[in-house]
Amino acid sequence: MASNYSKLAKKRFILITKTHKKINKISDRTGVAKVTTVLLSLSTNDALGMNMKNIGLLLNTKNIYFVPFGQDDPEKKPNSMTAHTDLLIPALEAALENRQLQPVIRDIVKK
Repeated sequence: MASNYSKLAKKRFILITKTHKKINKISDRTGVAKVTTVLLSLSTNDALGMNMKNIGLLLNTKNIYFVPFGQDDPEKKPNSMTAHTDLLIPALEAALENRQLQPVIRDIVKK
């Protein structure tokens, strides 16, 4: 099971990396970069596991912003994180101004 999971995580990482390289090639070749603002609302049971690498890459990618997120149940699901959906509108407003709403990682999400 862990082997299949590792292969899937590796495929996702490669896909993100290839997409990022293609965007850079297009903007380098044409001299014009198409800027798109992306706002991600995270909800995953493995944010602090294998997905942390992908999340870290996205956190450092230009024009990709996150709705602030935090652990939802540290006792039962220690790797799980979910977005503070109550901050969706402020996060969207900040992203449209090309800035990340801070802090990105916050306290436990209240249910």
